[in-house]
Amino acid sequence: MSGDAIPPVDLRRIFDTIDDLILILDREGTVLAANRAVTELTGLSEKELRSRKCHDVLCCQNYLRKECPLSALVASDAVDSVEREVRYAGRTFLATIAPLRYVDGEIAQALHVAKDITERKEREAELKRKNRALMVLSRCNQVLVRAEDEHAFVEELCKILVQDGGYRFAWVGLCGNDPDKRVEPVAHFGFEEGYLDGLEIRWDDSPLGQGPTGTAIRTREAVVCRNIPGDPRFRPWRDQAVKRGYSSSIALPLLHHGRCLGALNVYAEEPDAFDAHE
Repeated sequence: MSGDAIPPVDLRRIFDTIDDLILILDREGTVLAANRAVTELTGLSEKELRSRKCHDVLCCQNYLRKECPLSALVASDAVDSVEREVRYAGRTFLATIAPLRYVDGEIAQALHVAKDITERKEREAELKRKNRALMVLSRCNQVLVRAEDEHAFVEELCKILVQDGGYRFAWVGLCGNDPDKRVEPVAHFGFEEGYLDGLEIRWDDSPLGQGPTGTAIRTREAVVCRNIPGDPRFRPWRDQAVKRGYSSSIALPLLHHGRCLGALNVYAEEPDAFDAHE
């Protein structure tokens, strides 16, 4: 070999060093080849993957067979590629299927590439939550400046949290002066559907005072319930909450000159909606 000759390229080695998940498919979506990233994620050897359909291996399993992106490529010569955002093994991938054509343009095979975008999606979701929280805080400050009485303020506060914050339900409860130390709802907004009717919450040390609302009032600290169906503190109210689609919540004490007047309670449809930034 002369000194300036180009050395042979080991395409298989390049194929296996790519971090994205790559499959080579025939026109029917059968796996012809898979790179190392696929075998490591699925735990299957390339030999085991061959002859399987793409929707039985990776991202396309999120769709019915008739919705497989490959079918759109085969059915229409005008389609150059198809993208889908899918979930696999607890992670999010951007899956792209592109045709590999003969010289005359007929589709011979297809290239299936799935790029892991989990971290990007998490960053986008975190930024969205931060922006939402800042927007809600700004709106609440504006209402506070204009408020002429406390009741109107807390009603508007609940409305802002649901309409602008995107939460499912918000309500404010004040500490009662009765011996049982009950929490009395005074304002709410969102998907309530009778949730507050007959709701018994206390802020004492009884079992009905151990929930997020009672604890927030007693400790004067925010209390987060990340997963309502599985949180034992929510047991007395769990069935009614789950029935209305509440998956997580936060209870925030309402403090005035060192005294706790009650709590603001916010519920979200998704679990673990209230992180430290939120």
